[in-house]
Amino acid sequence: MEQALNRPSTTCRAVRRAGWLLAALLAATAGSAAQAQTAPADVLVSGPAGQITRADLEIMVTDLVPAADRERFWLSRDAVARVARSLYTQRALAAEALKAGLENSPEGAAYLRMIRERALTELRLINRQVLQAAEIARLSHDLPLPQLHLRQLFTATIGMAELTSLAEELEQSAGALAS
Repeated sequence: MEQALNRPSTTCRAVRRAGWLLAALLAATAGSAAQAQTAPADVLVSGPAGQITRADLEIMVTDLVPAADRERFWLSRDAVARVARSLYTQRALAAEALKAGLENSPEGAAYLRMIRERALTELRLINRQVLQAAEIARLSHDLPLPQLHLRQLFTATIGMAELTSLAEELEQSAGALAS
């Protein structure tokens, strides 16, 4: 399941990229008090735009590097340094955008609001998938019965298209159980 979360569609990549922009803008507005509390060993890059910590990098790596490749990523000093510098550059550019007041223009404010909503939606979907996976694992352990797995997330509104999709999913899952 984690690998599925790390194979984003083009839209998800754009949302994540924009989400990182939003995160960089928010980080650029954060005071230096949080930076003062960071242990020096955790700081990977530091400069006028602030610090990039291992925690910052871990968030980005979890988002961008497939789970199967993460161990190899962390073993490569060049890869770690390259991503840390990239994140620092992003933070510096975000600080410049804030200094120029780009977030205050009607277009900038609308764009950031939209990107924030997309990022929050993605976080909600990821959270929902994690909760569902935990519940499936718990039920699989507590009720060792054959399971029907549906790949779709269904909403409370069910129309003909959703019923058709649900029927196809059930047919495929039932076929897998019969095998």
